Amino acid sequence: MALEAVLSAANAHEEDTIIALGDMIDRGPDSFGVIKKLQSFNEKGELIPLRGNHEIMMAHAIKTGKDRNWLKSGGLSTLLSLGYKGSGPWQHLIPDEMFKFLTDECVNYWENSRFIMTHAGLEAGLPLDNQPDSVLFWSKIESDPVPHFSGKLSIHGHTVMQDFHPWAWPHAWFLDTGVYLDQGWLTCVNLDSRQVWQANQKGVIRPGIWMTGKIQR
Repeated sequence: MALEAVLSAANAHEEDTIIALGDMIDRGPDSFGVIKKLQSFNEKGELIPLRGNHEIMMAHAIKTGKDRNWLKSGGLSTLLSLGYKGSGPWQHLIPDEMFKFLTDECVNYWENSRFIMTHAGLEAGLPLDNQPDSVLFWSKIESDPVPHFSGKLSIHGHTVMQDFHPWAWPHAWFLDTGVYLDQGWLTCVNLDSRQVWQANQKGVIRPGIWMTGKIQR
């Protein structure tokens, strides 16, 4: 899988801290395997999984049984990774550890003295605990981002970036490079060195290139 390949290329160890930017499900053939691999970092190191809109859709479908939007947005591929046959009830297939991951382990945002991270976006003039869900989980970048008032570098996923490379402004990085698409890649970045690695679903590795300038949407 792309996750295994990119973590190997980055020489990631289980004692490292891994921050996942959300949409860890619905975006490939083995969503449950992705979650298990990420959770392995909690054994010796630390995993910080950000909640994305796909985690929200799946949790909502499990709790309410209303699954149409989730299934057509990639949820079916997640269920197939759990042994679903394509029709009929599916709730009994969800392992307890997967439900716990979605509801208890994923967080809405993360920050330290240097960085702010959310799945989708950030309202520049609002503190993190006042950010609307529509921005944290659903907003798309349509123009150059505005710096957050905290002065911290913000890092996001969700919007698939041009040319399937990560984009960097002095105050914001966007790292979703569309691994679920035919020509897309999964991006891993070392926050200290800014080195970038990318892998696709075939396990091919390429060095990532930072894109800068004015975004064209």
